Amino acid sequence: MRKKLTSLDQLRAASAAARGLIAQVAGTAAEAIEELAASKQDASDAVTMEQVSGAIQAAVSGAIEEAY
Repeated sequence: MRKKLTSLDQLRAASAAARGLIAQVAGTAAEAIEELAASKQDASDAVTMEQVSGAIQAAVSGAIEEAY
């Protein structure tokens, strides 16, 4: 570990940088929450896991049939 002292100005600069990063994270989280809320409203257009599973099974079966 270094024995160098950190100046008050360095701590202030680090604090200001951290505040900026926190603001970016909060903004991104807010956008993601809005997007999630909008996607819940469009749930009728959503793809179910059963549909995904069926598509995967069909693709794998087709690939196996082509291979043999």
